[in-house]
Amino acid sequence: MAARKHACEQELTLNRRTAPDIYLDALAITKDSTGALHLGGDGEAVDWVVKMRRFDQDQLLDALARIPGALTRAQIEDLSESLFAFHAAAEIVRTQGGHAAMAAFARANAEALDKFGAEKYDKTEMTRLADLTMLRLAAVAELLDRRRDDGHVRRGHGDLHLRNIVLLKGRPTPFDCIEFNEDFAIVDTMYDLAFLLTDLEHRDLRELANAVLNRTIDLSGDIVALACLPLFLSLRAAVRAHVDAAQKKFGEGAEYLDLALDFLTPRAPRLIAVGGLSGSGKSSLARRIAPAIGGAPGAVVLRSDVIRKRLAGVGLYDKLDAASYTQEMSGRVYTRMLDEARRAIAAGHCAILDAVYAGPGERDAARALAGEFDVPFDGLWLEVPLSVRQHRIGKQRKDASDATEEVARAQDRYDLGLIDWHILDATADLGSLERQAAQIL
Repeated sequence: MAARKHACEQELTLNRRTAPDIYLDALAITKDSTGALHLGGDGEAVDWVVKMRRFDQDQLLDALARIPGALTRAQIEDLSESLFAFHAAAEIVRTQGGHAAMAAFARANAEALDKFGAEKYDKTEMTRLADLTMLRLAAVAELLDRRRDDGHVRRGHGDLHLRNIVLLKGRPTPFDCIEFNEDFAIVDTMYDLAFLLTDLEHRDLRELANAVLNRTIDLSGDIVALACLPLFLSLRAAVRAHVDAAQKKFGEGAEYLDLALDFLTPRAPRLIAVGGLSGSGKSSLARRIAPAIGGAPGAVVLRSDVIRKRLAGVGLYDKLDAASYTQEMSGRVYTRMLDEARRAIAAGHCAILDAVYAGPGERDAARALAGEFDVPFDGLWLEVPLSVRQHRIGKQRKDASDATEEVARAQDRYDLGLIDWHILDATADLGSLERQAAQIL
């Protein structure tokens, strides 16, 4: 009975990290002198249970993901921010994880697929998946161990798919974490997040998957994880494939199997830069085009406003003073942005640079970075009149930008030099701007 009590208390403690409003108490089932059973009470404990608050099953993200428009970018970004905080506070474990742990997951997936999927799945696909997985594992072996040593392996959620997240009081709330198996719960934080990304991809919600990835990198700066991401996504998809096969859900399981293979199919990286004066719509365009660029879940967007906040050690929405906008600080921001893009491209990922790019030297440096890797480069310059830019800046809410209408007026006097990027008319609606960009890209 002591073991049962401990298990319930462990479930309560671990799940209250993300869902304190759902996990309420660990209670004994007791038997009185007449043999009647009670929840709580002073009699002999014959079992233990976890008391939870009931919630609407229709509010599970798995259910909402099936309804067009039911899940919003704002909700997903809110979830991403809460998961980042959860992982940042989670216990670091350096005695688990790394290459050995991921290799064990890969072997377990292959064995389970063979056991449960042989009846319906394509044997050739399963063999190819196992081979590709081992190749990718070998390619990132040292990086996996280095991430473990650097503290990226933590006691996370372990089962962070859409069926284990519920919209509660308007906020996506993860619940039902893994508490019974430390090998599943103590993992690389990006592998923990990969279950969510995989499910969003499976539901054809790449825009939301891209939002999760980019908001997480906005907060963490963990560009290095991109090299491991295809492996992490594929392993998570393979888990869903063999779990569905075990439950005789071969149709959906086969979709996950195809997805697991697709995640390991290399895509050529490319670099895109989106420039324009404050209020021109750079960030809006960058995030709209990112999902369609490269492999899952789309391009990483490296935004100068976000990088400036990270360098200053403040939150995304904290306002910075004029001292953070000196020429020296701006130089640091552009250097860091290029460095992060360099790491993303080296990892085989596509990157979008989002900054004012008022100086010809800054624009030349972006093009030169693409030349380092011999990857395609496209520069998009957004042209917008001052009055429109000021109006847009005045409407901004909860944004990393510190631009004001006064800043917009000052920028209007810049000597921009020759702009040899694609010039887009950004006065129209975002849909029109996106179509202009799509014709170029």
